[in-house]
Amino acid sequence: MSKRFFDKEEYSISDIESLINDQIEESLNLDYKSARSLDKADGKKRELAKDVSAFSNSNGGIIVYGIEEENHKPTKFSFVDGSVFTKEWLENIIDGNIQPRIQGINITPVRIENDLQKTIYVVKIPESENAPHMSADKKYYRRYNFKSVPMEEYEVRNLYNRSSHAEIDFESVWSRQLDEEIEDGVLKIRKEIFIHVRNISQSLEKHCKIEASFKNIDGLGVGFSYFRDSNVGQRLSKEKNIIITAYNDTPIFPDEEYPILRIELKINKIHLDEFRKQAKLEVTLFDSSTIKSCDYDLDSLMEIKTHNKG
Repeated sequence: MSKRFFDKEEYSISDIESLINDQIEESLNLDYKSARSLDKADGKKRELAKDVSAFSNSNGGIIVYGIEEENHKPTKFSFVDGSVFTKEWLENIIDGNIQPRIQGINITPVRIENDLQKTIYVVKIPESENAPHMSADKKYYRRYNFKSVPMEEYEVRNLYNRSSHAEIDFESVWSRQLDEEIEDGVLKIRKEIFIHVRNISQSLEKHCKIEASFKNIDGLGVGFSYFRDSNVGQRLSKEKNIIITAYNDTPIFPDEEYPILRIELKINKIHLDEFRKQAKLEVTLFDSSTIKSCDYDLDSLMEIKTHNKG
């Protein structure tokens, strides 16, 4: 699914048209449903609850009610009569047929010229920290390929532990230029790099680790300095990349930002142009449940604060 579509807070009819025009295929995080999927029959209500709970038990996603699909690709509008199936009706069906209630679901009605009879509902479902969620048929579902399937017992059991897993993410990776200096008769450009992380979960994280790998700097006269303590180390990879590692020295609380690493680079000024063209930084973050990586052009970090959420 288009990340831009998923990240939007509000939707217009042109956003929906773009799904059809661009032939955005259904996926683990995107599902299309025709207007016939919304019905007051009990069977249709159970099907709706199954689909919504499956997304929440998985990685979250979006269901678009009001689009026909063929071979998992959108073909045309299939408008919902919003005067019969209101946003409030849809909310009540979801809340009344899924246990426990899923927090954070966002339902956006999209209409052509405000015509209630030409309604499309974009239902954005978060990955739930309170999973697993049971559907009205007393079963638990998850997303698999293009559909919702019953979960195995061990999968349900694992989900009970989801809320207790801490997760750390990149908060900012940025750099600033320092004063030049002469060292051993060589003019050096000094540059500081800062890496901050944030606990994006609701659980305390006791241990996380950063690996900052500096690539394509061999022969450029680049030196490093940092706060030397038991939490920071340096090694050389087989590819002659400098890898600096750092650990948090205190627990990181929910929603807390933590400055995990500050590094100073000294670059021979005669090699500055080469550095700007080729030097790269790969940052890998390890916590108790995930591994995440981001790549940066080192020169582009100069005076720039870069945010990398989720």
